[in-house]
Amino acid sequence: MFKRLLLILALATTFTIYSCDKDKDDEIIVVDQDNDGVNDSDDNCLEISNASQDDLDQDGIGDACDDDMDGDGIDNDQDNCPMFANPDQVDVDEDDIGDDCDDDVVVPVDLTTQVVGTYAGTSEFGEGGSFITEDNRTATVTMVSASVVNVTVTSGFGNNPTFDGDMTIETEFTTSEVTILGDGGYAGTGWLSGDSLYIELTEGAKYFEFAGPRQ
Repeated sequence: MFKRLLLILALATTFTIYSCDKDKDDEIIVVDQDNDGVNDSDDNCLEISNASQDDLDQDGIGDACDDDMDGDGIDNDQDNCPMFANPDQVDVDEDDIGDDCDDDVVVPVDLTTQVVGTYAGTSEFGEGGSFITEDNRTATVTMVSASVVNVTVTSGFGNNPTFDGDMTIETEFTTSEVTILGDGGYAGTGWLSGDSLYIELTEGAKYFEFAGPRQ
């Protein structure tokens, strides 16, 4: 009886040792040197923790360790749109933000030549409340600065002695009525209504009016 018990115990011990050795052979070693929860074998940034594994340009290098994350050939620290591929680096308003990712591109213009609009209409000239003449005219509105525009009114049939010349609008030209100073001492107001320009000027007893739609 005692011998049988020893035999059973020996068999059980042998089985247990074999089982332990088998588990050891099947053990999987996981390496995650940056501790981001992603195995090194699958990690697109081995030495920088990036659990999200974001890879904007899909080049197999995670954004966290990619010197050119948008893949446009320009390093992040030199790229004016580091997260938007723009190899041309166009930056019209020179604010160091590329146009392709700039939500507020201010296009620089030569303010002395930037035409706001050209209006074709008729002008009326009178004096002392009496009508004198009417003429076909064109008014061209040009930017002078961010808050001043210039209006040049010319006759459609050559120079008209009643009024030809420039009028400076002394405030930003919007749909609001604005003050206008004209040649020869004329002064008055101008405004936009719908798509038309209106001007009313006086100089002493003389008056000058213009109305016309945008061409």
